[in-house]
This record gives sequence, structure tokens and C-alpha cells, in this order.
Amino acid sequence: MVRLLGSAMAVGFVLLLSPGAGSGSPVGARIVVGYTEQGYGGAGALERELNAEVVARIRPLRADVLGLDGEEPDNVLAFLRADPRVRYAELDGVVQALRVPNDEFLTTQWSVRKTEAEPAWDLSTGSPQVVVAIIDTGIDAGQPDLRGKLVAGYDYVNNDQDAADDNGHGTAVAGIVAANSCRALHRGSSGRPITVQG
Repeated sequence: MVRLLGSAMAVGFVLLLSPGAGSGSPVGARIVVGYTEQGYGGAGALERELNAEVVARIRPLRADVLGLDGEEPDNVLAFLRADPRVRYAELDGVVQALRVPNDEFLTTQWSVRKTEAEPAWDLSTGSPQVVVAIIDTGIDAGQPDLRGKLVAGYDYVNNDQDAADDNGHGTAVAGIVAANSCRALHRGSSGRPITVQG
């Protein structure tokens, strides 16, 4: 039992580090197939029947990663799931262990550590339906990292519909809240899929 658990953990770690594993964004046309104990012995015949290439064998888990050449993944999944030798069949996908942005200057941002943003990002990354009102000097709608993230605002200082930033502070605050992240232009933003209103 300990050996099996150790093998499963090792495989999980390797899969987590590999570019095409787990669930998440689909990877090409690859399917992870887990076989029953009896079915794994006959896996080769099933794979030949599908004309599928075995990309990886995960023997401790009785599973294979199959590459499909021109086959429609949904049809192959339906076929595999109906086979009594198969325990599960899922599209292969890319997963990330952590949801921390890979911005070059993220480590220089003290606010990320102080607000404990990184552990929070592992729990939730926001939603485009969330609108955060920035009550400040306005927002520069031309800021590239805020494109597609702004809704119409209001200028309460001048009492008009033009919420353009004439100072820069409001744009900086909006960037911290909602600028795009992962190699984006705004350093150390939360980079979450939310919308801001200035």
C-alpha cells in the first residue's frame, strides 16, 4: 500500500510538472485513459482499435495518455467510456499548481506579500462579473493593461460623465486592482478578471 501511494504521488508530481497533464485547458488531441485491473492487460488491443498513439504509460495507476491523429475527441471519449475495460477517459489538459502571476517584477511588490494575495489567488481568481468602483481621480481609458476591463464611470469632482484621469493616481489604483497580469505591462497588479469603474 505504501509503495502504491508513493508511486501515485510520484506520478502526480511528474504530471503536475509536465506541460500536458491533469484537467484544465485541453492539450491537442490527447486523452488520459484509466483501465480496470483486468482491462489494463488488454489496453494495447483497445489502443490499436482506436489507432491511437500511446504518449505515456502510467503503470502504477493503470492509465495511458493517448494521442489521437485526426479523430474527433468527443467520439473517442464516448467510445472509451462505453468500454467495460475502461474506468475513466478524460481529455488531457494543462494545470497549474499555483495561480501566482509570472510578472517579472511581482517579487518587488511589498503589497502582494502584505495583503497575502498569493494564498488568496489559490482560492479564487475573481470574475469578470465583479465590478469594483474606484473612487479616485478617474481612470485613463487608454492604459493598455486596463483594456476591456472598464465600464462607464462618473466624475464626482466636476459633476459630469467624463471620468478621465487628470492626475494619474486613480489609474494607478485601478491598475493595482484589475490590470492584466502574467507578462503584462502593469507591475505587481492583482491581474484578476474583474471590471473597474472610475
